[in-house]
Amino acid sequence: MSEAQLRVLVIDDEPETARAITRVLRKDYEVETAGSGAEGVTKLDSFRPDIVISDLQMPGVGGEQLLEEAHRLLPDSIRLVLTGQQSEGSWLPFAPSVSAYLAKPWSNDELLSTLTQLIAERSRRKAL
Repeated sequence: MSEAQLRVLVIDDEPETARAITRVLRKDYEVETAGSGAEGVTKLDSFRPDIVISDLQMPGVGGEQLLEEAHRLLPDSIRLVLTGQQSEGSWLPFAPSVSAYLAKPWSNDELLSTLTQLIAERSRRKAL
């Protein structure tokens, strides 16, 4: 599967963050957004993303719950945390649900290179 065919679901309660990520990814990926964790959970089933990029702290259904649900529903998906929490200790308790972590503010180059690396790792795992 080429990167152009990969589906990315971006979940963030800050619309400007979701728009910024979408602008960076939309030329290479099919991108959907969700403005809350609850909306994200619904889109996991309807959109069936290959990659889930989620904020951690959101009202209602938080990123931790969302990523655990993504792990359960889509075990082969790539799950990336993008958060303003600067401590990796804040996400380590649910590390099996997370493929990688990027702190806000992020650089677009770092986001793209992280995704490229995670996609390559996923391809290698599937080939085994």
